[in-house]
Amino acid sequence: FPSHDTTSILNGIVEELQHEGKGSDDQRLKVMARDYTNLLMKSTVEPEVYTNQTVSFIIDDLLTKYGPSNITRNNLATISKVLPRQQFKQIDLFSAIKQVAEIGDAIFYIDTSLDFHLESKNSASSGITFDNTNVT
Repeated sequence: FPSHDTTSILNGIVEELQHEGKGSDDQRLKVMARDYTNLLMKSTVEPEVYTNQTVSFIIDDLLTKYGPSNITRNNLATISKVLPRQQFKQIDLFSAIKQVAEIGDAIFYIDTSLDFHLESKNSASSGITFDNTNVT
């Protein structure tokens, strides 16, 4: 195979590959994948109640108790909104974190180094711009 320079702009867990080329001059590969946040769907939150805790505290505690051990939390922003009462009953960790993050007007993701990020919606940017030079 000839050597080609490549640029990685997105990373994740590959779920399916489809060859879609039409002849030897048109080699296309369709990749279906999920980002690493998918790892949070494999854990179940046991019945849990938080009273008068911040969004950041609840998410950090959920990750500590139920998150995969290979995920770090070096980019957990302080989201100081206090939730008077938040209850979970046997739901996946992703859904639990999503509920709390939405209440706190925050977003979350797991980067390619498997580090969990929690950020205020207004301060977050992927740094990736999609346009006619990188999307076909």
